[in-house]
Amino acid sequence: MSYKSEYLTDLNKIVDLIKDNKDSDAVSHFSVYLENLDIGKYQSTIWNENWRRKVYKFGELFKVKDAGIFIDAIDNFLNSNKSKNVEAVEFIYSEIIWNYFALGTVYISGILKKLIDKYKLNPEFRNSYAHFLEIKGNYDLSIEEALVALKIEPRNQDFYVSCFNKYKRYFDVLILKGKIVEAEKIIRGMEKILKKEDVAFQNIIISLWDRLNDHKIINERINGIADIVRKATNKEQSKIIEIMGFFVAILGFVFISINLATNNLKFQQVLLIMMGMAIILAFFATLVSILFNKSKLKDIFSDFKFWLIIILLLLFFVVAFKYQEIFRI
Repeated sequence: MSYKSEYLTDLNKIVDLIKDNKDSDAVSHFSVYLENLDIGKYQSTIWNENWRRKVYKFGELFKVKDAGIFIDAIDNFLNSNKSKNVEAVEFIYSEIIWNYFALGTVYISGILKKLIDKYKLNPEFRNSYAHFLEIKGNYDLSIEEALVALKIEPRNQDFYVSCFNKYKRYFDVLILKGKIVEAEKIIRGMEKILKKEDVAFQNIIISLWDRLNDHKIINERINGIADIVRKATNKEQSKIIEIMGFFVAILGFVFISINLATNNLKFQQVLLIMMGMAIILAFFATLVSILFNKSKLKDIFSDFKFWLIIILLLLFFVVAFKYQEIFRI
């Protein structure tokens, strides 16, 4: 089994017949073509790349043409040639259904998975499955399958370009989402498969690094502005809370003073109670200010105001205990 030039020329004739809308003649020639296609199992040296590219073009015809009679021809061939090697025919079949049916359908996915399981070392099926995964937005697995195809046949320029472009499109998606770290990993992955003599792709990678660095700078500036705004907002909130705490303390002091004025208490009793309440309310206002200010809360024990209020509060209790007879009516 080996490649023959007529595999390409005969397929060209079938393509021309389809383009001329001579479907009956085309499918007759196609059935004969399948019988004569004895190219054997996949081998990169036997499966001619030009022939494979023509199979791609043949499959693309069925984006707009009805593939029913051609699929039937393949089914008839497969049913009558079960003992024969049919890997090349199934490759043609996969290209037809890939283009004929909606590219993202689960039906195509199921067929490609079966073909990959059946022909594990055939990169064509993996390359097609990589396209399907990318369409579905599963970029990581798409690149994995493309890399396997490229590993099986590293000299295949179509696989190389396809894999590189999958990396490039995934990079664009990540950049739009602001995922800088993941985007950087993608560029490094591209560098691993890059051929030294490929100047065009080298220039693309350089431009991607420039884009990545620009986004890093933009993100740093945005984060810096966000920090400034956040700090300013927190500072204003703290001020408002402090003012509210101070205002509540004043109201409390006023209400207590009014209440004391209506009671028959001695002047010393009123003075001591008002002094104590002033200290307690001042302590409350200071504590509220500290509790709602994260920076102050971390250094609460080094805050001079906090210890001053504690000292005054203790002093009040000492005085109140010493002069407790003043409170006896």
